[in-house]
Amino acid sequence: VVGVLIALAFTWSRAVQDFFMPLLVSLNMIPKVALGPLIIVWFKYGVFPNTLIAFSIAVFPIILTTARGLREVEPELLDLVRSLKGSRWQVFTKIQLPGALPYIFSGMKVAAILAVAGAIVGEFLGSDKGLGYLMLQVQVTLDTPAMFMAVLLITVIGMLLYGSVLLLERLLVPKDARVA
Repeated sequence: VVGVLIALAFTWSRAVQDFFMPLLVSLNMIPKVALGPLIIVWFKYGVFPNTLIAFSIAVFPIILTTARGLREVEPELLDLVRSLKGSRWQVFTKIQLPGALPYIFSGMKVAAILAVAGAIVGEFLGSDKGLGYLMLQVQVTLDTPAMFMAVLLITVIGMLLYGSVLLLERLLVPKDARVA
């Protein structure tokens, strides 16, 4: 939702995009492993810093793909809606959003995978529970079966998250409009 809202702000205002896009690109370039200790210092240990790290990794692909999808509207269609006195909100809800759904889901598929990786990075850096924490603990004791189980669980969680995005896409986006 945050990624779609930011992309919407970018498509509605060129000045907002010109100001914030370099900042977002710069923040995305910072390795999250390096950013993690700062987040932990600011927000302490727990679920929120892990969520923030996962969010910071996952939101950027959604912003990029959604902004592109919102801009890919046929100009003639926009002219038609504007000539019929359609409001900006009507243009968004009736034209831009339905047309951008394949792009949004394309970004969400990438974000689903990155979010799992981000959550694990967050647990590596600053958590006393979770699969990332478990992996660090079993690495010290060389407990190979537990390590494989943690990796398997991470894989299953990632597949479930990705599958839920695919299912949602199948429900909301017509088959011929889906981006492969």
